[in-house]
Amino acid sequence: MKSEHQILRELDENSTATQRDLAGRTGMSLGNVNILIKRLVKKGLVKMERINSRTIRYVLTPRGMKEKAEATYRYIVTSCRYIGQLEAAMDSVIKGMKIGPGSKVCLYGDRDEIYQMLKNRLVRAGALVLYAGSPEELEPGMDAILAWQSDRQEELNSENISCINILESI
Repeated sequence: MKSEHQILRELDENSTATQRDLAGRTGMSLGNVNILIKRLVKKGLVKMERINSRTIRYVLTPRGMKEKAEATYRYIVTSCRYIGQLEAAMDSVIKGMKIGPGSKVCLYGDRDEIYQMLKNRLVRAGALVLYAGSPEELEPGMDAILAWQSDRQEELNSENISCINILESI
């Protein structure tokens, strides 16, 4: 179903895409794209229009547009539910570590989405949050150093610096 949704999304963005284009943009094999398009046509989600003897255009039908929108909705709901569970798990780990008002916590890793979620949870707990991108940037006197990427944790461990990988604790 996920693969079908990828094809629907790509066709919605570019109805002149060839099967080879779709394979390249989705990372699927050309044979798999061919099978999926045939399946989508059979389900009535995609219509094939012959432009000339060598060119076919794939067009989403109204039913295909509806299915694409519903699949997107399901994906968003599932993602939001997962993010909520991840935030609750982060809160539980933070509480278990007794991080609270006045705690000095250093976040060590890339400034990505996990960083932002973790920072927000720590600020909500009343912690003073600092960031370090390298071992040299670490300040002394931290109550905790938290990482969320195993390579960053290993980097600190190789410097004999203790840290907790928050995702391993969840």
